[in-house]
Amino acid sequence: MVSRVCVTLVGCNSGEIRHVPGGITGDATSALWLSYLGTVVGVTTTEGYSVTPSSEIFTFNDPYYTVQAVFDQICNPEDPDFEDCAECNSNLLIIRRTPSTQSNDPNVFITYINPTGEEECPIASAYVLQNCGATVTFENPEDIDPSPTGALVTQTDLAFYVGSVIRIEEYPDYCYTVLGPYTQDTGCPCPEFTVLGGYKDCECCLPDIPPKFVRSIPDPVKQFYYIPNSECDIRINKKFAENYYKLFKTIAYGMGPCCDHIDLDKLWIDMELNDYSKISDPNACITPTTPEELVCPPTTTTTCQIPTAVTAVGLFD
Repeated sequence: MVSRVCVTLVGCNSGEIRHVPGGITGDATSALWLSYLGTVVGVTTTEGYSVTPSSEIFTFNDPYYTVQAVFDQICNPEDPDFEDCAECNSNLLIIRRTPSTQSNDPNVFITYINPTGEEECPIASAYVLQNCGATVTFENPEDIDPSPTGALVTQTDLAFYVGSVIRIEEYPDYCYTVLGPYTQDTGCPCPEFTVLGGYKDCECCLPDIPPKFVRSIPDPVKQFYYIPNSECDIRINKKFAENYYKLFKTIAYGMGPCCDHIDLDKLWIDMELNDYSKISDPNACITPTTPEELVCPPTTTTTCQIPTAVTAVGLFD
């Protein structure tokens, strides 16, 4: 009699039990499952499965499962495994392809199986992703409360990135330092993440932070009694401002009269001369006079040779 086969899988890390369809008695699919009995297989799907007729959704959280038993749909009450067989068939999972569509194809699940040929479950390694902006202290990964702003635990193989910094697709706005691997007290099964890129350190990963703007407020001048301008400067500035403001109002708004008997050109020249006097050194064009030291020319003394005796011959009056 042809009947459906039910396979019991036990998760290597979590110990969760899943009952999946294993083909039809005597077909190639059931033969494959019988060859996997007692060994570890990898499950390459995380699609949801529902228990018939329940709508409860199950997922495969472990990457590896042990094939614990393969049962025929017709359970023999005299068989010592009758209760396990009945449990397997009563909880047989049917693949849910979409929320509204299911498939009861007994051969569909074998396509997600990757046999390892090993009887022992592989040691699952876990890695800790510590946010560059956080400091997380822990003894074992299972002590961590996963948070994208703190630390995450993953089963993704990140051996290549240990000690460096990565970005992940699931939280692209953060940078994480990769710690590990950890093989004990990991708290897994853990989620898997997709690496977007690796960096030498957090400084290379994090974007440049623009310098914080600091508003500069100068101290007020409280020496109100101190006016550096002379009375003449103040008078020129005031006269210039008042009369040119009257000219502005006349031109802009047609208000008048403007500047009666005032020579605006002379005001402008006076203002420029006043401004120039402030930016020019008044002593710049004065040639300094220094008294020169008078040096007397050297004097020469002439000595006359006067004879001591004079002899003359002649007539003297």
